[in-house]
Amino acid sequence: MTYDACIIVLDNMLATKIRIKYMMDKHSINVLEASTALEFYAIFADNIGKAKLIILNVDLGIAEDLEILRRIKMKNAIIPVVILTTNGERNIFAKGIVEGAADYILKPFEDDFLESRLNKLLNQNEEEKDEELFKQSHHYFVNTEIKKAKFV
Repeated sequence: MTYDACIIVLDNMLATKIRIKYMMDKHSINVLEASTALEFYAIFADNIGKAKLIILNVDLGIAEDLEILRRIKMKNAIIPVVILTTNGERNIFAKGIVEGAADYILKPFEDDFLESRLNKLLNQNEEEKDEELFKQSHHYFVNTEIKKAKFV
C-alpha cells in the first residue's frame, strides 16, 4: 500500500498502537510506532517534515512526556500533537495545552471518536500549511514588485 502521509505514535500499549494503525490505514496514513522516548526521538528525527501528526501517551511519566512535547514544539511548531492519557486531572490537561498540545483525549476512547478528531487535525494542518505557503508566495510577490517599482 502506498501511504499519503505518516503519523508518529508514542505509546507503551500495543493495543492502542494497533487500533490507531487500523484506523489510519483506511485513510492511507502510515503509523510509525514507538514505545519509549528514545525510540520516539529516533523516529521523529528521521521523519521531520514527513510526519503530519504526533500522538503522545502521557502515562509514561508526566515530566518526561511534557519534555517530549516541548522538544517537538521546538523542532516543529506546526505539527499537531494529540495527548492520549488515562489521567483526567485538570492540571495535567492544562500543562499539556500550555505546552502546545492540539488535543487531549482520555483513555479509554471510542475508535470513531479518535478517528474523527485525528482526521480533523490532519485536515486542519494541511489547510494551515497551504495558507502559510500562500502568505509566503504573496509576501515574495509584493516584495519583488516593490523592488521593481524602486528602480523605475
